[in-house]
Amino acid sequence: MAPKRDKKGSVETDADSTSQKGSTAQGRWELNSRVLCRYLSSDIYYEAKIIGLEEKNGEALYTVHYQGWNSRHDEKIGETVAAERFKAYTEQDAEKARDVVKKAQQSTKKRKSVLDGKKSTGGDDSSRASTPSVRSSVTDMPVSKRGRHQVANRKILTDDNNMINKQNMLPKVPAKITVAEIVQQYRNSLGINENKSNTNCSNGNKDFYIEYSESEDSLINPSSETCDQSALGLLDYFDMTIGSLLLYKFERPLYSDLYAVENAKLGQKEHEDSPEKDEDFTYGKRKIRLSNHFGLPHLLRLFVRFTEMLAFTQWSTRALDAIVRHAQDFVMFLSKHHQDYYNVDQDYIVAAPEYLKRVWSGANQ
Repeated sequence: MAPKRDKKGSVETDADSTSQKGSTAQGRWELNSRVLCRYLSSDIYYEAKIIGLEEKNGEALYTVHYQGWNSRHDEKIGETVAAERFKAYTEQDAEKARDVVKKAQQSTKKRKSVLDGKKSTGGDDSSRASTPSVRSSVTDMPVSKRGRHQVANRKILTDDNNMINKQNMLPKVPAKITVAEIVQQYRNSLGINENKSNTNCSNGNKDFYIEYSESEDSLINPSSETCDQSALGLLDYFDMTIGSLLLYKFERPLYSDLYAVENAKLGQKEHEDSPEKDEDFTYGKRKIRLSNHFGLPHLLRLFVRFTEMLAFTQWSTRALDAIVRHAQDFVMFLSKHHQDYYNVDQDYIVAAPEYLKRVWSGANQ
């Protein structure tokens, strides 16, 4: 409910009003105002503060910090969206919001306890037995749970497919922001230093809020270190599978050219380490990182195939569940920042006639 105003445009503060000082006469919220804000696509309100205010595309853009949370969860929220997600701060409503959060946390702990009990008395704990529980986890959730943020990722994949397979365009390489740089920015959001993989979050608290999960309220508390290790593992997965699983046929010559350049830089003999050979995928013997060339669309393609890859591992159900939760957190991070990483109008180039001939002739397939 929008704040009530008197004839002079000031905000009323009578007992019957749900508004509080903080919204201007023009309907905009002021810098340093306290608000109650719904976090992403959840229905739960949290205490927050507007710590930044700027103008973008003719409307206010608020930077919101959630009270007691790591700064990695700060959000930029446009004026239009804020009208749906902001609620004027009152002590009464804040207390109600805290009660809702507390009940949600307790509910999650009870469900987790029940699930852990079932797992401990269950049968086969192999990867084959656990595969169905994770098969639809990372990106294939219903729209009602994914919210608009996950839909944004889907649109990027659709636009990318259209540009490459229907318009014969190629991704610019290196990308404006590469997969390796995206992973590092995600690590930074966890409070991880570029040269240290095992440090605490920037606020000194190892526990933090996972951005998205299948649980009703998403209140899961892994450590920054485990999410960091999973992110680095995903980077390795990307470099291992880019050539075999993540490319369209139209991109194969581009991949071969990039591989040849990187191979030459390392001083390796082409016939000994060819992208067509199986040993191309034995990561650790090579240091060719095509994550330094490709960008967000190719990383999202990895997440689409991610559960298929997990099906071939020998990890336990508990390990798989943890990996999927970490991957979901990463996917939500990408959803929040996709506009920084991708622009369909700027991230592609027209394939040259010579390149088209290579594709049609089947070269480098």
